Amino acid sequence: MKDLKFKRWRPHNSNRANPRVSAPERVIRVLHLLAPAREGGQETVVRLLGRGMKSAADLEAGVLVLNQIGGEHPFASAARADGLDVREVRSGARHYLREARDVAAMAREGGWNLLHTHGYHADLVGRLAARRARVPVIATAHGTTGGGWKNRLYEKLQWWAWRGFDRVIAVSAPLAARMEASGIDSARVVMIRNAFEAGPSLTRAQARERLGVPAEGQRVGWVGRLDVEKGPDVMIDALAELRRKDVSLSMIGRGPMEPALREQARTRGIDAQVSWHNAVRGAAELMPAFDLFAMSSRTEGTPMVLFEAMSAEVPVVTTSVGGVPDVVTAKEALLVSAERPADLASAMAAALDDAPASRARAASARARLARDFGLAPWIERHRRLYDDVLQSHEQSR
Repeated sequence: MKDLKFKRWRPHNSNRANPRVSAPERVIRVLHLLAPAREGGQETVVRLLGRGMKSAADLEAGVLVLNQIGGEHPFASAARADGLDVREVRSGARHYLREARDVAAMAREGGWNLLHTHGYHADLVGRLAARRARVPVIATAHGTTGGGWKNRLYEKLQWWAWRGFDRVIAVSAPLAARMEASGIDSARVVMIRNAFEAGPSLTRAQARERLGVPAEGQRVGWVGRLDVEKGPDVMIDALAELRRKDVSLSMIGRGPMEPALREQARTRGIDAQVSWHNAVRGAAELMPAFDLFAMSSRTEGTPMVLFEAMSAEVPVVTTSVGGVPDVVTAKEALLVSAERPADLASAMAAALDDAPASRARAASARARLARDFGLAPWIERHRRLYDDVLQSHEQSR
């Protein structure tokens, strides 16, 4: 296990972020565990947590990547660029027991005193590893996927794993309610909605140039995995229902549905209006390219991409699913029911045709983002949760 050890914990004699602040009595050292995709909301949340924890006097974060793609994972490279302490475990597909042994050993050797998992793979491995390392474990439930039988099986295993966790963070009220209804002890369920930290963005012209699309004309943006839960097929049908050749669509993302979606666009006669951009690193910077951002999801947690559109002050049309109504109301966006392409098309037409109303909603959305989803209070909620779990763990020993 060469190159896998973290530095051992030692009491801090000074505050790294601000030397003038006296050192805390103890530092909570949290190891974040995930099996990341190349880019996505879960990955954004982990990086945001890590960066936020770096600036806190009594928090320290490490990131452990379960890597099954070979070579350094792009997420690991991005997290290192954030200044985070990142390591990788490479063990091949479905070697959960081996991964759990490695994670447990690294948690012990690194002196990490709490494990925080993200995603079904990490949840399963983390439950086993935490027991071996004798450290408490927390999961963040970023949302449910649904879809085919394989996804449903993974989801069942994940929910089973959560029953053995010290706490499970739900990122939306509907998800928290569903957890409690499924039999997970309500005392273990904590709701902490996601937060957002604004980054750099491009001008409209720069963003369109980066995407390789025309500088003129109305353009709708869609960002996400090309998979069932995100409803990309609903988006294609909605564009066809819009019946406007002057409106183009940028689909940003990759996934198993792409061949079928391309055929769907061709069959509906709109293939010339759709640009396929694959996954794009730093998609948040590209939001200014769009006259409208559309979400067609069948299920969501608290979608980070929605925050990105709000931050860029791009008008939003979205399905009212999962945690979306926790983030935007009719004052900030146009909301429609899921699985209703015609309704989505009507809302898109209304937003594109009434620019003053759309700009007003977008301005309200940006103001709400700054007011309700700031980074500092989000990090503080996590700090209190970590402290509570560690105190309970120490008292039970």
